Amino acid sequence: MDHDHGPVFVSYRHSDGTKHARAVTAVLRACGLSVWLDEYAMLVGSFTYRMDEALRSGASAGVLVATPDVRLSKAIQTVELPALARLSRESHTLVGVVSPLRRSDGSVDEQATAGLYDPIPDFDLADHKHYGADRREDLFSLARDFVIDRMRALRPETERAVLRIDVATRNQASDSDRTAAHLDVRLDIHGEGLLPSPTGMDLFAAAAPILTQAFVDSGATSVEFSGNGHLSFLLALGAVFPRSRCASMAFVDANGERWLSSRTALASPSQPLVVRRAIPDATIVPAAERVLVSIEVLATGYAPAAVSLLAADPAGWRAAYAITPNVPGNLLPPADAEGWANDICADLVSVMSEAGVEELHLLYSGPAALAPLIGRNLTGYAVTAYEVLDRFNPTKARYVPTIAIKVGGAVTQLRALLTEESAS
Repeated sequence: MDHDHGPVFVSYRHSDGTKHARAVTAVLRACGLSVWLDEYAMLVGSFTYRMDEALRSGASAGVLVATPDVRLSKAIQTVELPALARLSRESHTLVGVVSPLRRSDGSVDEQATAGLYDPIPDFDLADHKHYGADRREDLFSLARDFVIDRMRALRPETERAVLRIDVATRNQASDSDRTAAHLDVRLDIHGEGLLPSPTGMDLFAAAAPILTQAFVDSGATSVEFSGNGHLSFLLALGAVFPRSRCASMAFVDANGERWLSSRTALASPSQPLVVRRAIPDATIVPAAERVLVSIEVLATGYAPAAVSLLAADPAGWRAAYAITPNVPGNLLPPADAEGWANDICADLVSVMSEAGVEELHLLYSGPAALAPLIGRNLTGYAVTAYEVLDRFNPTKARYVPTIAIKVGGAVTQLRALLTEESAS
């Protein structure tokens, strides 16, 4: 297995380290790193043998979750720690230490943490970078260090070329759930998968700056996505790599077709592919500071009812429009993706310019592969993206806000809006 694409091995003691190991795993996966965690990766057979096998199969990095009970674990002291030490010495594999042990000033106590492990020649654990187990920002700092290390190792492959990212938002954790992509962004499934995971979207929002940094450190000029995900997530994903930063963006769908968007100027063609119309019965309030736009690329039975319900919000809208196809048929050829994305976004620009506001509430119904190509063109707006719930029941279908997107220049800020209550 290629070391640069292998999983991160997480070493922990079940009795007091499980919650920390799971937190580390969720953060790493949201940032694009696959993880080997024994609770879902361990196969039948000798525990010690399987651990050693996993560590020898190509771990790209290692994490020691250093809780007090690790000193009681023979597997950690005699198998996992020596193997990670060997990887660190021989292949310069990064080993991070996540610890709940702190000094009186609140900083991680490296010496006390190192004292939990048996000493190994030429491997000073206190000299390795330590991260607080109970601070989420520390866990994202760990993920950032690992991602940057991977990008620097891959730069000869990605410089002035393409950074490949595979995504999934209805995911069950697995160490083998990785592809040939440079990063594999994974969010756990929530309930039946109709809406994204509230926790997952929150982690993704926090991971966005790390994904942006990964693109910079890779030296790439373009990004290529594959996989699948909820539509609001894919809109936000595209916004993480805006047109101002990324020369071109592609999405490879399940059929292997490429949906491409380059850095060509947005312009309204003489015969547009889409048409804009006012949403009937929308609550229009001239003083409102927000606009509602429903992009309906594909015909769906639930969309009219769900859109009307939101458009009737008593708080009102400065304007409320639906952008729909201006051509017959219900199939969008991947080869025409750039034209569709440009037409849609040119209409968005016109709507927002006419309204004179920056707050855009965006509903999207269409091919998943087109969503990030639209998302990369949302610069300058404060966007609230929605996901439809009960999509197959026209009498119950409704749109739920999932994530806020704000792109200014080359900087993207995401904020998760979905909660356990709104997702139920």
